[in-house]
Amino acid sequence: MLIQKFKDSGRVAVRYPKKRLVSVSGRSMPEKDAIETMKRILDKEAGVKEAVEKIACLKCDAVSTAAAWQKNKGFCPVCKTSSQGVAESNELEEGMKELYAVVDENDVVLATASNELGAKRSISSSELPPLSVKDKNKLRIVKTQKQAEVGDTLKEECDTPSLAEARLMKIVSLATGHTDSNSLLSYVRTSPSYTSLVELKENFNKYIQTL
Repeated sequence: MLIQKFKDSGRVAVRYPKKRLVSVSGRSMPEKDAIETMKRILDKEAGVKEAVEKIACLKCDAVSTAAAWQKNKGFCPVCKTSSQGVAESNELEEGMKELYAVVDENDVVLATASNELGAKRSISSSELPPLSVKDKNKLRIVKTQKQAEVGDTLKEECDTPSLAEARLMKIVSLATGHTDSNSLLSYVRTSPSYTSLVELKENFNKYIQTL
């Protein structure tokens, strides 16, 4: 049984048959969401999802596999003229997958789910523990781009970079050594242009001085 396998891995999972809930590592959720969560954790631990190396072109921003670059003799498979790129892995895309959160009128996260159906189930049973909400009409579902934790207050989505912005932030960070996410995001939203890492670094340093 999956729950027992999850427990054997050193984690905690408790099933509540009457409520049709499962507590996974201290967080209660509908049985279907719990099964998906436990499978995802166990699969990741077993190394089922292997990171595939990808390269982002510094000229056209297209992302291709390292194998495609090698097949094209070291040039970008898309623009076919640039030989400069930054390696990344699919872990970035995994981390930016959209998730769902159930929030109250104060935007406080009461439950999370990997899909909209799971979030709707949480609302439908919200009068029961662990949510114990008297008026479910005050709850709403929010789609997020990063994992939200129960008890968090969701920030505006504009503060969350898109996948393309996150990719460019990574490129800028690697080129400049700068790690402050706020200034990196602020810079990439100016739609900077560059032909080399040296030019990118110089332009970024000039931008930082204006802040």
